Amino acid sequence: MSITLLVQNGKFRRKKIKVPPASLKGRHNFTSGVVKEAIFQLATNLIETNNKQYSFFDLCSGSGQVGIEALSAGFGKVHLVELDRNRISNLIQVIDNFPGNREIHNRDFRRCSNLVLSSSRSVIFLDPPYSFWDKNGDSQHVYQFLQQITERIDAGISSDQELKTVGSEINPVWINHDIQNRQLVVLIQAPNKKNSGLFQKFSTLPHLLRPDIHTYGNTVLLSGILK
Repeated sequence: MSITLLVQNGKFRRKKIKVPPASLKGRHNFTSGVVKEAIFQLATNLIETNNKQYSFFDLCSGSGQVGIEALSAGFGKVHLVELDRNRISNLIQVIDNFPGNREIHNRDFRRCSNLVLSSSRSVIFLDPPYSFWDKNGDSQHVYQFLQQITERIDAGISSDQELKTVGSEINPVWINHDIQNRQLVVLIQAPNKKNSGLFQKFSTLPHLLRPDIHTYGNTVLLSGILK
């Protein structure tokens, strides 16, 4: 039995997102309407210009509903990242109904630090599987991914391919990016547990500005800006 979701806002408002049975195996806790509203309200509050100037990365995309909302909201480019092959097949079918600048990536979010840094202005939304969280509301997988991003920022690397040969040495350099205006808005969806262990570490990340935590029933959203 398939499930039908609706786009909530933007140019595709009320348009249906059909989720076939094959993509429902395993985890299928869809992001609630209230949390989706909050995700895009937080993004709006944190970005410096307008949606068109930002890429949106929907990591652990699943049904694709958050990425499609981003496409509907007019983000410059939307990247939908999903590891599961069944869900990728569904995403390819579903996304055909939503024209725009979008790209699907069949990969593990933990290997996407180079991808999210391919744009100097981005919104990064991450909703990892429930099994990634421990009883204290921490996720080592998520924290290590965020650390990879900050380490790349320190090294001045925006992508694995962005290397320049200088003499006999290979030096990482930023190419075609405005470093001074770099802004990565980070939004992480997590289960609401007694202790938000990840937030305690998240708030101390290098380059992170305005860390915050927002509660919506059984869900929390962590937010911040990497500069």
